[in-house]
Amino acid sequence: MLANYRIRSGAEGLTKRDERRVEELVRAAVGPMAYVRRNSIYPYLRDATELVQWAQQRGYGLTLETVFSEDLVWAFLTQRPKGSLDHSAHLWRLVRAHGAVSPSASAAGRTPRQVYQSPYAPDEMAALLEFAQSLTNEYRRATLLMLVALGAGCGITRQRVRGVRASDVHLHGDATYIAVGHCAKVLPAFVEVLAAACTHRPEGNLVPSGRTNVTERCAGWTEGRRGVPVYSTDRLRATYIVALMDEGASLTELMAWTGLKGCDALEPYLRFVKVEALSCSFAGRP
Repeated sequence: MLANYRIRSGAEGLTKRDERRVEELVRAAVGPMAYVRRNSIYPYLRDATELVQWAQQRGYGLTLETVFSEDLVWAFLTQRPKGSLDHSAHLWRLVRAHGAVSPSASAAGRTPRQVYQSPYAPDEMAALLEFAQSLTNEYRRATLLMLVALGAGCGITRQRVRGVRASDVHLHGDATYIAVGHCAKVLPAFVEVLAAACTHRPEGNLVPSGRTNVTERCAGWTEGRRGVPVYSTDRLRATYIVALMDEGASLTELMAWTGLKGCDALEPYLRFVKVEALSCSFAGRP
């Protein structure tokens, strides 16, 4: 069935060339599920097709890395009308088939979206930093501080965090940035935390790699600690994105600094932005 898959001719006004591109990406995405029975593979083809067409219509690059990324899948699911067919289970399984995903995405069918998207409140952020700085184990202290700085201060995703080096930190004028596939601005509040963390690992990867998932270990260190929020890479990234919005970063700056590929990916964070009422002295016409 996978080899014979064809999109409906003329679907959504696609040209023949676009139809072939959509078909190729859908086949590649659903390929890992080729072992399932014929009737069972259909929902994957259907849901992947809708996601790919949605991405194509909005100008995203038709690659597995872009279309089947966590940010884009969240954005796609968010804009689905209430009561429409639920595509989440099949899409998240396809995302997992092509790479590691966050615990939130892995449990997407059971976990409310707001848990994934919710940024840390200022007091939670302060408690997490204070806890990290109080750790007596040097490895744990350096690792947790590093991951908090990279997440909340730079917005780096779990997929990119392992390859970051101290040498990736650089300046543009007086502002600090870090190269992570894109150039992310480091929030001023985290510049010193990041610099201090970098001194512990000046060579090689800032985040140690190994058989154990380091982000899961950090979550374990914070879990059950009174007054300390559980460590979450996704919440740290949300904290970064919402902070940029609150500070008035332009749309082009947000796209450049976060690495997001389109405006739709920002939508889940909008409900957390602080909106201040503006005063207006216009009294109206007499």
